[in-house]
Formats: sequence, C-alpha cells, structure tokens
Amino acid sequence: MKEYSKGIYVKFKPEEVEILHDRMKEAGVQNMSAYIRKMAINGYVIIPEWPDLNRVISLHTRISNNLNQYAKKANETGKLYEEDTKNKDFGEAMIEAFGPDKADVIYDCAGNNITMGQAIKYARKGSTIVLVAVFAGMAEIDLAVANDHELDIKSTMMYRHDDYIDGIRLVNEGKVHLRPLISKTFDFKDYLKAYQYIDDNRETTMKVIINVSEK
Repeated sequence: MKEYSKGIYVKFKPEEVEILHDRMKEAGVQNMSAYIRKMAINGYVIIPEWPDLNRVISLHTRISNNLNQYAKKANETGKLYEEDTKNKDFGEAMIEAFGPDKADVIYDCAGNNITMGQAIKYARKGSTIVLVAVFAGMAEIDLAVANDHELDIKSTMMYRHDDYIDGIRLVNEGKVHLRPLISKTFDFKDYLKAYQYIDDNRETTMKVIINVSEK
C-alpha cells in the first residue's frame, strides 16, 4: 500500500464542491482524494489560443485608459465636453487630450447626427466608435467617410454587472467624482420640471438627478 506523506490543502466554494461530486459520479469514482490526486497529476490542461479574444481584451484595456482620461478631465475642470465642443474644434480637442494618434475608442453618448458625424470625421483610421446613446429618429451619418477611414462602429444598450461594480468601486476609492457630472437636482415632487429642464437645456445638460428620498 502506498503511503501519502505530503498533504496539500485546497479550498472550494460550495458550488464547486457540487460540481466536483458530479464529476466524480460521471467518472465512477467514490474516493474524493483519489479523484483529485488523479486529475491533478494526469489531467489535461487546455490552453486555448483565441486571437479575437485577445483583441477584445486589448480593446477593453484601451477603453479603460480612455475613460480614465475623461474622468481626470471632469475631476480637474468640473466639465467634460462643454469646453471642448463649444470653444474649440472637436478634432483639435481630441488631439490635445490624446496626442496625434488620437483616441483608440470614441464613445457617442449623445445620440445625434452632429456628435456621431464628428466621431466619424475625426476618428483615427481603423479605430472604433461605440454608440451608447439611442437616436430619437433615423440617423444620418456619412458612411462614405466611415468606410474610407475603415472604422469599426459598434452599438450597445447594456452594461454588465461587473461594470456597475467597477464603477461603484472607483467612486468609493475617490478616483471618479460624480458631482461635476450633475447638471441639476430636483425633488421627486418636481419630476415633471426635471424633464422639462432637460428638454429646454439639451445642449448643456449632462445628468439631471431626481431625488426620490423622503425629507
């Protein structure tokens, strides 16, 4: 009989233990120690090579860097795009913020022909534009320019749970300050005034908060 003198302690989550029992049943093994030992020594480790996934990971890293630049801009100036779009050309502002290579990814969170047109016009050749906002009507964009610049235009309406968790963490750590992003706050009883304010100030409003807490 073999003697096992070296012990290795491994922790599992409850759901992982259930999966482990299922795998043991499938293999017809009842001794958990023997099963884990066999799999640890003789099991296969699959290392997939997914170039597309690696590209997605690379894009996510670039997106994070771009978002950090936006957060830094908002925290330092109390503004995000009023200065850039009203007092200077969008393309000039982007080069000033990111250098001659421009941004890796451009987000359109406004959802109108002007902002999308600017994104297409000034995007670096071969870069990505992500449409987050929802157009109120039929969009009119210059596909000829988008084609000439070889742009990758993506759209999204959802955020993952992990994105919200990361956002909350960044706020708690003081890396992102939300106050500069709030245009105006209304009490819940004045919610109609809040929507009217948005309609009347579309060009200068970023976020309007409706306070639903009772006083």
